Amino acid sequence: MILRYFGFLLSALLGWLLASPLLAEEGPQIGRQSLEDAWWTGPVITMSAASMPKGHSYFEPYLYSVRSGGNDHIRSRTYMLYGVTDRLTAGLIPVFGYNRLGDGESSSSLRMGDLSLILRYQLTKYSSQTYMPDTSLALEWSMPTGRHDRLKRLGDGLGAGTNMLTARVLAQEIFWAPNGRIIRARLGLSRTFAGNADVENASVYGTPDGFIGRASPGSSFTIDNSWEYSLTRNWVLAVDLSYSHTARTKVKGILEAMNYETLSGTADTFAIAPAVEYSWSATKGILAGVRIIPKSHGTPASITPVVALSLFY
Repeated sequence: MILRYFGFLLSALLGWLLASPLLAEEGPQIGRQSLEDAWWTGPVITMSAASMPKGHSYFEPYLYSVRSGGNDHIRSRTYMLYGVTDRLTAGLIPVFGYNRLGDGESSSSLRMGDLSLILRYQLTKYSSQTYMPDTSLALEWSMPTGRHDRLKRLGDGLGAGTNMLTARVLAQEIFWAPNGRIIRARLGLSRTFAGNADVENASVYGTPDGFIGRASPGSSFTIDNSWEYSLTRNWVLAVDLSYSHTARTKVKGILEAMNYETLSGTADTFAIAPAVEYSWSATKGILAGVRIIPKSHGTPASITPVVALSLFY
């Protein structure tokens, strides 16, 4: 099943690489939708490769709920970006959440998760003459600001307890469908590396009270791909396809004067996220969609409704 998912993503990637120049050269030039006539908010998952203009800000607050196995993990994630130069974008990504657990005690209150810092540098900019895509390199550093251990309630755990570094290669292309409407495609390749987390008592890593030790989260590799179709100037249909592989997480320490060690299995995750975008101006809009993850190797099935605002200043 996972090989089929990966093959599907590979097909999408090849289509993204080949479709732009081919579609652009076919058919008459008259009747094409202009770039100024297409307003976007962006899809659910795949990040933009375009930098922020110098001195401008962008806010994109997401509200979503991961529903899986009788549990409901409610989260807010806000992208707060600023154009340092015309090529360099910097920003913060704060996360807050509440866990409603079917078996276990839910969060005692709204909690802060891990805070991320992001830097994105644009290498190339889109050209309608040469079809050069937007391409960028991005680094995201997640800091352990969320609670991860010494949990009186398991629902209060919202952090990883360690620093994580994600390196991304991003690309974005625009081309025209045979009917003249604009299609925007994004591609993201990322690799996440995690440090070690000191763990005491009950934790997000499944350790019981009395445990003292360390957790080593597994690294992960992710491919994100999105397609957006400009239905009208205000309305856009979007879909994301995503695949990720996560390595084993190791937990090792002492429990009641005896060695305690666990090693999780690897996990493969495929996600599809259809969405609708509506923009009431060129700089402001709203996104509504749902991320669907089927059960696969090491990954339970989940469904995640999501809504987000897109605000450019």
